[in-house]
Amino acid sequence: MENNQTLSSAYIWRAVLSIALGLALVVWPSFTADYIIVIIGALLLLTGFVATIVYYSERGGKKQVGLGFPIGGLLYLVGGILLVAMPGVFRSILVMVLGILLIFAAADQIYILIQLSRRGMKVSPWRYLSPALIGIVGIIMVVNPQRSLETMLTVFGVTLIVYGITDLVAQVFIKRSAN
Repeated sequence: MENNQTLSSAYIWRAVLSIALGLALVVWPSFTADYIIVIIGALLLLTGFVATIVYYSERGGKKQVGLGFPIGGLLYLVGGILLVAMPGVFRSILVMVLGILLIFAAADQIYILIQLSRRGMKVSPWRYLSPALIGIVGIIMVVNPQRSLETMLTVFGVTLIVYGITDLVAQVFIKRSAN
């Protein structure tokens, strides 16, 4: 019985944390994105420090394998410093890269449809709608990365809130059926 209560408590905490993170994403999407990037940067810094310490501690025992200088650790340190110092820049770059990928994906789909049409296959004009919309979304992401990210994070935040509420409701039903 105690294991079921512990499991139930874990589910409730997960639901509450999902709702809290979802609310933060809905209310403060840019701030939350920057905060997540800073956390990733801090983790990279930590990884870089650990890699460098391990390199220098094993150097005396000649256990190191591979490169003679801790390049990986140094790259983690530099990447972490950049993410922590300039989260907004990396936020915009990420969204722009994703937008460019969507533009390429849309262009590829349109190219395939044109090729199929040239080979005699009947291609409905409606088949061009999806790649056109994908391309438009990609262009919007490249032109306005800040707003695009805020919209994506807001949708993700609402989804987390719904997930958390659903989890809480499920726990109520589980407790009622157990009694």
